[in-house]
Amino acid sequence: MAGLEEAKDSSAPIANANRKKKDIPAFSPDSLFPFDPNMISVQDWQKLGLSARTAEVIRHYLSAGGKFYRKEDLKKIYGFPASAYQRLAPYVHIRKEDALDAHNVDSVAISSSLGKEGTEKYSGDRIIDINAADSAAWEHLRGIGPVLSARIVRFREKLGGFYSISQLAEVYGLPDSVFQRLKQQLKISKVALKKININTATVDELKSHPYIGSRLAASIKAFRDQHGPFRSPDDLKQIALVDDQIYRKLVPYLETGE
Repeated sequence: MAGLEEAKDSSAPIANANRKKKDIPAFSPDSLFPFDPNMISVQDWQKLGLSARTAEVIRHYLSAGGKFYRKEDLKKIYGFPASAYQRLAPYVHIRKEDALDAHNVDSVAISSSLGKEGTEKYSGDRIIDINAADSAAWEHLRGIGPVLSARIVRFREKLGGFYSISQLAEVYGLPDSVFQRLKQQLKISKVALKKININTATVDELKSHPYIGSRLAASIKAFRDQHGPFRSPDDLKQIALVDDQIYRKLVPYLETGE
């Protein structure tokens, strides 16, 4: 009996090691079920046979504002196995408001806010003005969900307006792949950028700008206290923290006058 118990105990570490090595939950075809990839949890993805790592990649994608508009979008997830897609594709059911028009994969049907019965279709050719679009308009673009749309508008407000389309790529959580795909749908109108007077702004006012932050704000205040008012934004180059790249990004938002 003792020998039998020892044999059972010695097999357990081997089995556990194999499970950890594979990092794939136990799966059988009987565990498949219809699902909306925009709605299910990490645990549900694992029940469907995905590894914990791939399930977490999907969770991060959705948390950053990503969205699945059609089942084929699953293939864009890094590390999503082709075999898993073939197995799961028949079970994918995306709600109508998220699904792409079956006859035009670049069009999304979205309920109009102007009337209960009205709908409006936005094609892949729709142009967004990055200085004028509100969060609702951003959500009409593929790959931009409510989290990212709110983040874009908030970033624009903190900046004081965009002066270049490339600035959009700096929004936290916006994948470069999404930005590159959407660039052709973006335009920029010239607006009066909100200026920061570096001779009168407080440290709190300075550090609230995305391109300044706490350290540079304190350095600007210290330089101003020691040397007097800035004669022009060019004087910022005398501060060690301000290299050419930072200066070029920041200078459109600066002023020194009263």
